[in-house]
Amino acid sequence: MLLSGALWSSGFRPLYLLAALYGALLMVIALMVFSGGLALPSSLPFFLWHGHELLFGFAVAIASGFILTALPSWAGSEEIKGGRLKWIVLLWLAGRLLFWFSPSMGVTAVVDSLYFVVLIVLIAPGLARVGNKRYLLLFPILLLFLSTNIWFYVGVLDGRADIAQQALRGSVYTLMILFSFVAGLLTPIFTHTHLQSDSWPESEIFIPAIEILAVISVVLFGFTGLFYAGTTISAGAALFAFLVHSVRMMRWRGWSVRGDSLLKVMHIAYIGFLLTFVARGAGDLSGKPDADLAIHLFTLGAFGLMKMSLMTRIAFKHTGREINPPQLIEIGFWMMAIAALMRLLAGLYLYKEILLFASGLLWSLCWLFYLYSFWKILIGPNLPQSN
Repeated sequence: MLLSGALWSSGFRPLYLLAALYGALLMVIALMVFSGGLALPSSLPFFLWHGHELLFGFAVAIASGFILTALPSWAGSEEIKGGRLKWIVLLWLAGRLLFWFSPSMGVTAVVDSLYFVVLIVLIAPGLARVGNKRYLLLFPILLLFLSTNIWFYVGVLDGRADIAQQALRGSVYTLMILFSFVAGLLTPIFTHTHLQSDSWPESEIFIPAIEILAVISVVLFGFTGLFYAGTTISAGAALFAFLVHSVRMMRWRGWSVRGDSLLKVMHIAYIGFLLTFVARGAGDLSGKPDADLAIHLFTLGAFGLMKMSLMTRIAFKHTGREINPPQLIEIGFWMMAIAALMRLLAGLYLYKEILLFASGLLWSLCWLFYLYSFWKILIGPNLPQSN
């Protein structure tokens, strides 16, 4: 069943399955290393090993699964499935195995970066033909992931942990651009459909100037975070991003959402995105900048909540099932929000070690909940009739 059939009919199926499993595994291992119960399974410093695999292993698998599923549905491009999908998954697995066990970081760099090259080549023909040119933003986003991954390996091979860490931060900012694009597209569309309000015409969902500024503000936020960290320039970029995305979100009428827990979580996740800008801006202005605090607020909170909500919706919708989140997933949303809050408090040096451990444990359990709730759906056939 795992080598043929339904599993390979759409990109979200194998990649969501692997992402949930790998994310939980990574965090458990990190907690064991953190507590001294396990030696780090890598010659890299802990923060580089931990950061790379959570970004280029876990987060990239989720992002890839979404892109491969969303483009056929929303942009009308050809769906990548069957043998081509197996190649994508094989390259992802090869990258993970080599990162853990290969004695040659150079070989690992080639294979791990080849994943993005193959992904871009496979989706490029269909993406180039789509009518809505908004989706072309995915090209530079994927190229940025490829570039930051190469940047990371250049730093590692040169023995420069500072360069590798800077590359990881660049990949987080790239993930923020993707988050802004996906969340800013789907949250208002789903909200509009849910509200079915004549007072909010579909033509008013997106204002081009705001959408353009939203992308520009995140790019500036990332650029200043990389090259002007801890300065008033960086703080100004964070404030600008906060203002732009606050205006953007206020137009989405999130306060009117009722009866759709997945939609509520999407709005809450976007609030977490806004808090990311606040956290870094406040740190810059205080004279005690802490980029990792804002980064973890985004990755654990905003990204985690948004993606778990979308992964739940997609797992139901794209297998022909009614969208009805199980209670375990509802609990998982609360746990993930609490995990992000604990990580925030730990960053402020309040019971740091206890809160770091508790945050990681809760976050890991969230993905195990997802795996338990959806693994049969992800490897099983679609229901005969779509809901």
